[in-house]
Amino acid sequence: MVTPEQLESCKKCFNIRYDGNGEIICRYTNKAPDFRERCILFDSAYKSEDASVFDEFEAERNLASAGNWTRFANYLIDVIGMYIFIIILGVIMYVLSDLVGSPSTGWLNDVGTLMSYLITFLSGMIYYTLMEYFTGGRSLGKLITKTKVITLDGDRPDFRTVLIRSLCRHIPFDSLSFFGSTDAGWHDSISKTRVVKI
Repeated sequence: MVTPEQLESCKKCFNIRYDGNGEIICRYTNKAPDFRERCILFDSAYKSEDASVFDEFEAERNLASAGNWTRFANYLIDVIGMYIFIIILGVIMYVLSDLVGSPSTGWLNDVGTLMSYLITFLSGMIYYTLMEYFTGGRSLGKLITKTKVITLDGDRPDFRTVLIRSLCRHIPFDSLSFFGSTDAGWHDSISKTRVVKI
């Protein structure tokens, strides 16, 4: 448990994060603060006299959850966005093969169920991973509904976290898993993220 003295010092340090229980963790030691009078890891380069950095962490951590129906709207919008993405990729492939003079897209006419699933899987991975990584946790659906993905610490998700989220979306019935007691889907709980209103 962080003491009031430690909390006051941590408020001025950028090197904190929150664990899953909302407790402050030092980014250097990966443990709760354990100093007595002064933290030797405190870096004055990150000092914030007015504790505005700490307030930003608090604001991120305490953002309201997006809600079940908003999550469902995100899903529907993103399905449409993903299929538009697939069509654009198909058009690009067709145009490029036409320019090169190669009938390399002829196989698209004979795509079977397995190949169709593979194309959808890869397109979904590319769509969600690139969108959520490069837009700070926002896909097309999240941009429209003004929501975003954050980690349980309140941070922006890194590439690995976004990749795990994208992979987990392909678990059967994952798209309905946020209709449980909380609005956290399986791809949220496995990747240790949540979707919040902004």
